[in-house]
Amino acid sequence: QKKKQKTTIIFAATCVAAIAVVFAIIFAWVIPQGKYDAAEALLNDGKIAEAAIAFGKLGGYSDSRERSFALWAEVADRQTLSAASGQTVAIKEDGSVVTAGENSWGEGDVAAWRDIIAVKAGTSFTAGLRSDGTVVITDDTSPGSWDCEMSTSEWRDIVAIATGTHWTIGLQSDGTLVASGSNDYGQLDVAVWDNIVSVECGGTHTVGLKTDGTVVAVGKNAYGQCDVSQWTDIVAISAGYYSTVGLRADGTVVIAGEHSEYDVSKWDDIVAIEDGWTAVIGLKADGTVVAVGMNVRGECNISEWTDIVAVDTLEELFQKTDIVILSLPKTPETDNIINADTIKFLEGKYIVNVGRSNCIDQKALYEALRDNHLAGAAIDTWDEKPKDHHTKLFPSSDFSFQD
Repeated sequence: QKKKQKTTIIFAATCVAAIAVVFAIIFAWVIPQGKYDAAEALLNDGKIAEAAIAFGKLGGYSDSRERSFALWAEVADRQTLSAASGQTVAIKEDGSVVTAGENSWGEGDVAAWRDIIAVKAGTSFTAGLRSDGTVVITDDTSPGSWDCEMSTSEWRDIVAIATGTHWTIGLQSDGTLVASGSNDYGQLDVAVWDNIVSVECGGTHTVGLKTDGTVVAVGKNAYGQCDVSQWTDIVAISAGYYSTVGLRADGTVVIAGEHSEYDVSKWDDIVAIEDGWTAVIGLKADGTVVAVGMNVRGECNISEWTDIVAVDTLEELFQKTDIVILSLPKTPETDNIINADTIKFLEGKYIVNVGRSNCIDQKALYEALRDNHLAGAAIDTWDEKPKDHHTKLFPSSDFSFQD
């Protein structure tokens, strides 16, 4: 009887172990693969921000992290120039950083920084986003920072940064946020936010734009700058000291907070916005600029400006053009800028490359031409020549473009 019971126990334990293995396989492979396929479907539908977050949520599964970062590079705000409180900071071509102006509190101590892809100037400090998704900040020694500690050394997978008076926000690849620094008004209470694609910091508040076009805000709300819960169809945000500005998908603008008295009801065809301390600025699709505000120093005297440039995502740019002409240098940022993902938005269009050959994924180009997805391509430079043009200097490609 005891032997029979022992056998039964062993059998039961074996069954439990087998079931555990099955569930482990399901959770480790089947479920993540389903989510991976769902992220792929979002990308195929042209929903780049949503796909970036979906891949980011998969962490280290397959190539999810790499794909998430690649997509975020198209949609995140990579600020290469920033200014605040008497200081200007900029990124050089080699990824180092230069500053000019105020350095009373160490905000200009950036000489050792490398591999920086975005910078933000705080009131008395500077933050930099590295290409590996980590963040560096200068030591803030100003009196306002003495009662708070700001640290970003543990942050990972960051795709965009924002800075407030004495605090820093990091947008992670999975659409969530991390924060550090002063939290006097609850401006760092962003842990529950998700599906965020853009974040901005005002004087005492933090604002986030979600993938569904809604906006969330926390912090001091003395002027109504956080009253954004009813906003919809927002595609860009900007935060002033006591105000928040939103750009709608139809090119109109909404304002909450101190600047809500400014009349922007007649603004249209707006493609970019900026909320300053004394004015709100809008860039129109035709390259002209509109402004409204106090104009105490002539900051609104921009009616004669023309040919001002707005930067679009690749998806938006490709949808507006019939011919894409590449004249780019060979850098890590230009590697395969035309690839299987971006080429999806070029159906029926032409590609001309007079820049370096690394800009185009040759396999993706070949398949797009073979399947008549592209109308045509003119390529001046090759890493590997098409098969019918084999030379000693250039190895033959794996793809027969002449077929």
